Amino acid sequence: MTSIDADRLMEAAKLSSPALRERTQRDGLCSKDQDRADEWFPPQPPETSSGARAHYEHTARALCTPCPVRAECLEFALRQEAGQRAWGIWGGLAPWQREPLVKARRRHDTAHDLASTTIRALSQAA
Repeated sequence: MTSIDADRLMEAAKLSSPALRERTQRDGLCSKDQDRADEWFPPQPPETSSGARAHYEHTARALCTPCPVRAECLEFALRQEAGQRAWGIWGGLAPWQREPLVKARRRHDTAHDLASTTIRALSQAA
């Protein structure tokens, strides 16, 4: 699915949600390049279009891979999605890619457990 630095994800899991939000808004590539907003936030494809979904996933990886706060962005999104699916690309993953991570994390409550579960789920999906 994707490759995210495990140490960065462990560190991100220790941060508060407000700290994650502030860091991603301050340092995220998508926050700094508003002229390309349509590229950063493309409309989600319909669930019935596997080709469009694959293109969306490729776009997510290409845009987010070089981002310095990718792990923080993913951690923030996974916390926000604990109750409902969010729209758009977060941490280089599409909503349907994050959904199994959210489900896997529901059984854990410490930052270390959450990060470990996320790392395992990401590696199994690769």
